[in-house]
Amino acid sequence: MACIRRITTPSGLPRWDCIIVKRGHKAITKRFTSKVLAERWARAKELELEEARVMPKPEGERRTLGDAIKRYEKTVLKQKAASTQATDASRLAWWRAELGAKLLARLTAADIKAALDKLAAEGPGDARGRRAALAGGVSSTTSAHYLKTLRSVFNVAIREWLWLKESPADKLAKPKPRPGRERFLSEDEEARLLAACREATLRADEKFRSPFLYPIVLLLLTTGARFGEVAGLRWRQVDFARRQITLEAAGTKGRRGRALPLSDAAAEELRRLKAERATVTELVFASPADPSKPVASLKTAWAAACKRAGIRGCTLHDLRHSYASKLVMRGVSLSALAELLGHRSLEMTQRYSHLAAGHALEEARRALGE
Repeated sequence: MACIRRITTPSGLPRWDCIIVKRGHKAITKRFTSKVLAERWARAKELELEEARVMPKPEGERRTLGDAIKRYEKTVLKQKAASTQATDASRLAWWRAELGAKLLARLTAADIKAALDKLAAEGPGDARGRRAALAGGVSSTTSAHYLKTLRSVFNVAIREWLWLKESPADKLAKPKPRPGRERFLSEDEEARLLAACREATLRADEKFRSPFLYPIVLLLLTTGARFGEVAGLRWRQVDFARRQITLEAAGTKGRRGRALPLSDAAAEELRRLKAERATVTELVFASPADPSKPVASLKTAWAAACKRAGIRGCTLHDLRHSYASKLVMRGVSLSALAELLGHRSLEMTQRYSHLAAGHALEEARRALGE
């Protein structure tokens, strides 16, 4: 029920305070210059509250995208791999800044498309985004990842929280990604690269010296693991007797554990690394600054090694591609390769299918007795 009272301001002017107190709601107070205006507002507000009691507003009319992102971060995001959490958190922060104030039910596909167009033109605005902005924004692949992250929020809001019935993000076509990188090292390039990486342990210049560059690059080339999976490796995961390493689900991008064989050279290098340490920490490649954390980056040493080896346009992640291409060309099936690489589906492994075409033809000929 509304309570209207007349007051006098410090300047001597009359004013009317209207206070509405309704069970189950916070008290609402508003000041007017006349009693008529106060009464008119009180009637309208009481009617609005009554309608809300009889026909409550849907969650989508009360919750914003910012609310959904906050709940998603607290309940869903923290269950994902650490690397995924960091990447998705950055994307969600961008979506919150762009559209976080919008009510979920009022958010349209046009709003999302406009935000993606801005992303493509200007970048996300962080350090990496400023560099991207100079080159005309982000790629279509990056835009597709941002849209995928937003779709995940909407899907959870629909299926688990029942905040919405449909997702405006589903009305947008997925940005066409750029062709995947296919930078594979030849045998000669591999040999030169490993030699240059081995030299990094003996460099006099501290800026380019890295005791971990050679063993890490060797493992990347011979296991196909991701850099984060190798950098975070712990000694309990190394089985010298069985000649394998076991990647635990919590430390992989896809949250899928897998076992990878160790080559003779890799096993020997790990034994040497373990024997040379005065104190063996839990981490195989512990950070020199903080032994409780894995080595964070090898960019400087890697760039120097590539320069010495005369190799251009190659990243640490390309070593994973080199491993995959080598296995396919030696007859390993795509299904086995997908398991070794930790791919969730064969679709990701199909990029190497053209390398297996000749081998499949030879196998068919042998089977037919030709």
